[in-house]
Amino acid sequence: MGKPVVWSPVGIESFEAVVGRIRRNWTQREVDDFIRKVDQTIQLIAAWPKAFRKSSTRGHREALIAPYNLLVYREFKEKVVIELIWDGRRHPRSKGVSLRRARSDRKRPGPST
Repeated sequence: MGKPVVWSPVGIESFEAVVGRIRRNWTQREVDDFIRKVDQTIQLIAAWPKAFRKSSTRGHREALIAPYNLLVYREFKEKVVIELIWDGRRHPRSKGVSLRRARSDRKRPGPST
């Protein structure tokens, strides 16, 4: 049994953007295939969080989902947080901007309940 895996707000946003891009340019079959690959990768990360390569961004790791897509995550003592689904066809500098945005989202207080 592995660690629980949760999505950051930026992680969710980037996942939805990639799925939307696939949906606009391809068929439902490719969308389903991408989602299946993401699910399989998350299962592997949950079981073996240190199995994937370290990112150039301190504290992050990267798991290759498809030739152009990386799943960027951070491992904490009690959980794993998916920070970003990165499309490798984008400019590399925007990856750092997205990860900084993900870190700042974590620091914001959530809605009070």
